[in-house]
Amino acid sequence: RDLHSFPTRRSSDLANATLLGQYLHSSDWQTETITLGAEYANTVQRLYFLWRNDGSMGDNPAAAVDNISIQEVNCARPAGLTVSNAGIYDATVIISPASENDVQWEISLNDSLFTVNDTTVTITGLTPASIYNIMARTICTSGDTSVWSEATSFMTGCVAISTVPQTWDFESDLLGGTVNYPLPTCWNRLATGSNDYPYVYSYNYSTSGSNSLYFSNYYPNTLAIMPELDNSLNAQELQVSFFAYLSSVSNAVKLQVGVMTDPTDASTFVPVDTVTLTDAFPVDPYVVKFSSYTGSGHHIAFKNAVIGTAYSAIYLDDLVLEEIPACEPPVALSVSDISDVSATVSWTAQGDATSWTVEYGEAGFTPGTGTVGTAYTNSFVLTGLVGGTTYTVYVSADCGAAGTSSSKQISLTTAVCPLSQQCQFTFNLTDSYGDGWNGGQLNVMQNDVLTTTLTLSTGSSSTEVVSLCDTASVALVWVEGS
Repeated sequence: RDLHSFPTRRSSDLANATLLGQYLHSSDWQTETITLGAEYANTVQRLYFLWRNDGSMGDNPAAAVDNISIQEVNCARPAGLTVSNAGIYDATVIISPASENDVQWEISLNDSLFTVNDTTVTITGLTPASIYNIMARTICTSGDTSVWSEATSFMTGCVAISTVPQTWDFESDLLGGTVNYPLPTCWNRLATGSNDYPYVYSYNYSTSGSNSLYFSNYYPNTLAIMPELDNSLNAQELQVSFFAYLSSVSNAVKLQVGVMTDPTDASTFVPVDTVTLTDAFPVDPYVVKFSSYTGSGHHIAFKNAVIGTAYSAIYLDDLVLEEIPACEPPVALSVSDISDVSATVSWTAQGDATSWTVEYGEAGFTPGTGTVGTAYTNSFVLTGLVGGTTYTVYVSADCGAAGTSSSKQISLTTAVCPLSQQCQFTFNLTDSYGDGWNGGQLNVMQNDVLTTTLTLSTGSSSTEVVSLCDTASVALVWVEGS
């Protein structure tokens, strides 16, 4: 239910009346003030209060209006307020006076007040890529001030990316796109046809938080375009890393990562790499290096490239733009042969690493205070462990003159028995709806120790093999998801 008020000349003009205010149903009295602008001066108007009930809350109670007061305004608010030429650090404001005698106004810019003596004012010192709300009121010769004008808003322009790393988790700072189809601030999109894809989607298809960048399966070959790179950055020296997955496996749907010279022209998109996705987020992020790019573009973009007809959406999350490291860290860390006193950590080497530093300690330890070892192959045996204890392991690469890499980590929980007393158990995970467990997980416990956690991130089925001690009891604990 809501209440509308309109000015109009005759009752028959109600259909063409101007809406002055709309007040939604409330169980308490609301006090409202409406000021008719200068456009109504020297005219005869009829003021209407219209009660409308859409039936969503039944027929009662009805609306009530009381204590109506009409007063002459001696100091009229500005007839209009517009913002033009909003730049990166400034904006031009144009005030339409209520009277030719008005010569001074007060402006409220995000609640900061200042006085101006001209109808056209350039406001400087603004913050890039920021939303500002602005109002104005007349300062009359009598010393009186009018009520504030209707508020309007504007957004300042974007500055190019000049430093890396830059990260986007798609959880906040979503001033790009539209209200219903947002994008990160200063991002753009090029859609195919009349649609608003891709956009930031909130439905827990993500690796962190609840948001991810969503490419619709119904609108292929759309582009999500990152903010412009500053001339001080060389695209050939950069890389992006991100997590992504397909709503269903399809060889016809690929994620292309490339560079554009013109973010308004899809034909300038040059693919640098084509990523084949699966129906689950990977353990390690996908990495695309731009070292092979030979063009002069400054806009990195993502495209859901479709060959023929396919119906599989893409979800992309936790994006990082950074320099290509001189020494690349290991990837695909895994743990095997977990006993009560030892375990083996393995990884996939990248780049020119000749050795790796391994540091481990009980979960929560501070790096630099753990047990440290050096590996000359892509695996390392952790020793001196305690049964039923959770450990964190860090592995970094040593590339000689190129330095050392950042570290990658993995956690493990030691068994409550030696390897000789363990058996392999197969768990068949299923989901009747086919979209995974939506964050739900199955904890496998032995002797009150969490030995492993099983989950189905997407799809309808999966098979997991777990080593368990045949001399200890097993408890399965279900943890509800979203």
